[in-house]
Amino acid sequence: MKYLILKHALKNAWEHDGEAQVKSVMNKVIGEKPELKEDMGKLGKKTNEVIQEVNQMTRKQQERKLLEINPKALEEDKNKEDEGLPELPGDTSKVITRFAPFPSGPLHLGHCKQAIPNYEYVEKYGGKFYLVIDDTIGSTNKEIDPEAYEMIKEDMEWLNIEPNEVILKSNRIEKYYEWAEKIIETGKAYVCKCSVEKLRKNREKGKECEHRSNTVEENKEEFQRMLNKKYGEGEAVLRLKTDMKHKDPAFRDRVLLRISEREHPKVGKKYTVWPMLEFSWAVDDYLLGMTHIIRGKDLMMETKMEKYIWDCLDLDYSEKEFIHTGRMNLKEVKISSSEAAKKIKEGEYKGWDDPRTWSVKSLKKRGITSEAIKKFIISQGISESSSTIPLNRLYAENRKIIDPEARRFYYVSDPVKVKVKNIPKIDVEVNLHPEKNMGKKKYRLEEEETFYLPREDMNNKEKGDKLRLKGAFSIEVTEKNDEYIESEFSSVDLKEDVTDIIQWVTGDYKLVEVTHDNGEVERGYGEKHLEKVEKEEIIQFERYGFVKINEKDEKKIKVSYAHK
Repeated sequence: MKYLILKHALKNAWEHDGEAQVKSVMNKVIGEKPELKEDMGKLGKKTNEVIQEVNQMTRKQQERKLLEINPKALEEDKNKEDEGLPELPGDTSKVITRFAPFPSGPLHLGHCKQAIPNYEYVEKYGGKFYLVIDDTIGSTNKEIDPEAYEMIKEDMEWLNIEPNEVILKSNRIEKYYEWAEKIIETGKAYVCKCSVEKLRKNREKGKECEHRSNTVEENKEEFQRMLNKKYGEGEAVLRLKTDMKHKDPAFRDRVLLRISEREHPKVGKKYTVWPMLEFSWAVDDYLLGMTHIIRGKDLMMETKMEKYIWDCLDLDYSEKEFIHTGRMNLKEVKISSSEAAKKIKEGEYKGWDDPRTWSVKSLKKRGITSEAIKKFIISQGISESSSTIPLNRLYAENRKIIDPEARRFYYVSDPVKVKVKNIPKIDVEVNLHPEKNMGKKKYRLEEEETFYLPREDMNNKEKGDKLRLKGAFSIEVTEKNDEYIESEFSSVDLKEDVTDIIQWVTGDYKLVEVTHDNGEVERGYGEKHLEKVEKEEIIQFERYGFVKINEKDEKKIKVSYAHK
């Protein structure tokens, strides 16, 4: 029975951040051996014992033991890791790609889903990678953040993505005007002065407006009037002639350029006529020589528009490859730059490094490494299928990277004072890492000492219960009261039967603040050896999780929680 439980407990722990779940393990065990259901009491007790043993192991120890018991247990996970990005279609002798974020804030994981594959393909095949900051003035609910330009560049640098060139679309407005005039000359575009409401109704009915029949010369004159600021916002747009009976109403005579009188952080009010995204992409993707355009499948309409515009101008794009990727949804969170920006402005979030923004900056602050983000994104490939990914996958990648290097320390949340009497003179030495020589933590303990232990571990302890202070010795509870728990030294024998193995701090503790990914701040006590940590260091609080040191002074240490 123990072997069967151990097999499933190790696999379950691997899938759940190192913490096996009793109910899930029991279900797997019963599924394999239904006859064990006859004595649920015995099965439950044995499962609890095995899970306690498994959850005390490090992730490395769990993996080693699991592969020892079942060598093929992680085969599926490892196959996924090895998949990587598929080969690109078409000519790959020189690959040219781009990443074009709108500067409403810093990058987040959704941006990484586009930036990383585009860059990795250029690294793989050779070629050129552009960072095109898409700072055209768009809808009123999408505002440009002047600080985003630098934040995006900083995030790219931290992600180890090095563009060959950085381009601002706001510096290319004249090029968009030139292309607009060329399309007008083909007779495929016209200036429309219908109201937004009328335009929408005509599009729904497939009805042409009265401006559609204007001559090329009339449209050239009207477009010049737009550029000369003779029309105000909403009074005129340049529209592309498609098929007003097209089966998709959204494709019918779409807008190419429109008027916006909002001030731009880079060019002020120099321009009031701004291109729609698909038009600016059609211009830039052609002029910059993009060979492979990798974008979300929600932009298929924009792809169709680009090709239509190139057809209007009789341009050859036969060697350009369009690849549409599925949306990446995170199971536990919803990422929205606009929502995050709003909450930062209102003071609910503390800034872009607030963990609730899920920005790259916030992940960095928590101790999620750029290498882990890269592996997480690449493991998803560039399939057109959308997927909902559990955060555990990102955390698993990060754990592989930080676990071998993170020093171990004790931290106690919601501490309970525990007095331990009759301690013989003991020198306690605990390794700062279970597998590497990173030094030791040393304590001299004797006679009576005050310890602080986690309340959740001590709430169910009664007189006579024995537990082990991790790395030190076992104690026996002798009395409980409202202020503290009294106990006595029991044994240094690691084989002594105990109910729990618990991390601890002595009376010589450090105040610690832990910020969680939901923004909540937890306060507790950390061991005195936290004096050894450096700012920006990623460490592990044993039986708690990995954290990153954000601030440190003589009185307090502030950390951000990463994951188990």
